[in-house]
Amino acid sequence: MKKVAALVAAMAVAAVALMAGCSSPAGIVVGQEAEGSPSFELKNETGQAITAIAVDPAGADAFKALAQTGEIAADGTATVYVPADAAENASVKVTFADGLSCEMYGVNLADVKDAALKMDGATAYMAYTSIASGSAVDTKGAQPTAADDEAEQKAAEEEKAAKEAEEKAAKEAEEEKAAKKKAADEKKAAEEAEAKAKAEAAEAEAAEKAAAEEKAAQKAADEKAAKKAAEEKAAKKAAEEKKAAEKKKAAEEKKAAEKKKAAEEKKKKAEEKKKKAEASTGNQKQENCDDFEL
Repeated sequence: MKKVAALVAAMAVAAVALMAGCSSPAGIVVGQEAEGSPSFELKNETGQAITAIAVDPAGADAFKALAQTGEIAADGTATVYVPADAAENASVKVTFADGLSCEMYGVNLADVKDAALKMDGATAYMAYTSIASGSAVDTKGAQPTAADDEAEQKAAEEEKAAKEAEEKAAKEAEEEKAAKKKAADEKKAAEEAEAKAKAEAAEAEAAEKAAAEEKAAQKAADEKAAKKAAEEKAAKKAAEEKKAAEKKKAAEEKKAAEKKKAAEEKKKKAEEKKKKAEASTGNQKQENCDDFEL
């Protein structure tokens, strides 16, 4: 496996070098064609498929995966287009189908032509023709061995696993904390809801009691007002009846007085008439006496 990883790494370097020198009209394409960007043809002689190629411009310290139209099969070829910012003194990372990868450093991809990714025992390297000198060049010594790659990858995986475990523990602790907080919040909410319900019940009871008292007070006030109105009505009626009785009595007394006066006047007239009659009779008698004397 280490041997394959090294071989894959070498093939990746070779592929990048080939992309800088020429292009192929058909087959797998790695990267994107752009005006002024170098390209080369890369042959995979590592014995296993290449799934990804990434480049790291000098000083960037961050590999950037190139777009790829498919896996580069064992003994297959691909046209590689190199980003302009990664053409010189770049690092190349090649990833194989088994998940292992290899890296090559300080490669002048703008000077690569007819590249091939190969294996030298446990070490992968890229062999290509220099465009500038026309001589054969390889990247042996420009990349770590497959064993180094595997150890580095294992360390990275262990670091990643440790980080994931730490993140998982932190997440679980956070979830536990959140669960406790949620439980505490729910308990608090339940207690507040219970307290609120009790307060509302007490308030409703107090309001009901106040309403009953107000109703009773209103009833008493209405009864008092009704009693007062009845008393006033009775008093008014009594006053009216008294006034009417007094008026009737006064009328009767007036009538009696008038009747009495009329009777007295009648009696007086009768007496006067009697007196006149008596006077008239006396006068007649006197005349008769006078006549007799004569």
